[in-house]
Order: sequence, then C-alpha cells, then structure tokens
Amino acid sequence: PEEIKRQKVQIVVPEQKVQQQFKDGRELPAFRKMMLQTQTAYKQGQWSQAESYALQAQRLAPQSAETFLYLSMIANRQNKPANAEALARRGLSYAQSNPMKKQLWLNILKAAQSQKNSKSIQEAKTALNTF
Repeated sequence: PEEIKRQKVQIVVPEQKVQQQFKDGRELPAFRKMMLQTQTAYKQGQWSQAESYALQAQRLAPQSAETFLYLSMIANRQNKPANAEALARRGLSYAQSNPMKKQLWLNILKAAQSQKNSKSIQEAKTALNTF
C-alpha cells in the first residue's frame, strides 16, 4: 500500500469578532424620558406606576433590555417571582453589556430563591460567576 503524504496546511485563525451593537431604541428621547419616570416611580415604591411607565418605554423600544430589567425588578417587588424570572430571561436575549447581563441574572437569582427553584438558583449563580 502506498503511504499517504500529509501536506502542511497553514491554519488561519479567524479574527476576534467585534461585538456589534444593535439599535434597540435606547437613544430615543421619548424612551429616555419614560425610563427616567420608571426609575423615579420605582425608587418611590410606586410599583404600578413604574410598571406603567416601563411598559410605555417598552412599546417605544421593544428590544431594550433595560425595560425587561425594570419590569423584572417590579415583578419581584410585587411578589410575582415566576413573572420576574421570565422577564429577566427575556431581557437577557437583548442585553448587550456585561453589567446589564449581571443585573438581569441577579434578578433571576432573587426570583429563583423566592420560588425555591434550586435549578434556576444554581444556573444564576454559575452565570454570575462569569462576571
């Protein structure tokens, strides 16, 4: 049998992908205003008002992780942990920065602890260890 000759092949390493930012509506003045109102109402403990503002902001920028973060935080405050976890997970699909991802995972952890959901608690802790 004839021996197979191996040729040396140059390995090309793909360039590190630059993380692309997509326009999620955050730059809209109306969105910024709604989010400021959301934050103010949240800080004052006015959960339903904060939720209303956040939902309005979400209509302006449906792919903004920030709205999901606030809606999740509000749901946690209203003792709706299953809803809070679902909202935070949805926000993760749009989150573009590590600080935002961390905040969303912290909300998932809080919601999971309220529900005594050991699988989600472990998942959140594992994710948080990457930040």
